[in-house]
Amino acid sequence: LLSASGCGSGAHSLLDLGSHGHEGLLHIGGVLSASFQERNAKGISKFLEITKQFFL
Repeated sequence: LLSASGCGSGAHSLLDLGSHGHEGLLHIGGVLSASFQERNAKGISKFLEITKQFFL
């Protein structure tokens, strides 16, 4: 037989697992976003460097 506390504990564990999965997805999204921003900044920097060399 399952006790009420055992059943409730399992339900909380399940809820915690779901929230950790969601946090993991947010973390991955943040990392990918930061990577994209870094590549974008490097591309803009390279473009400005080439433009500067062209006009000098």
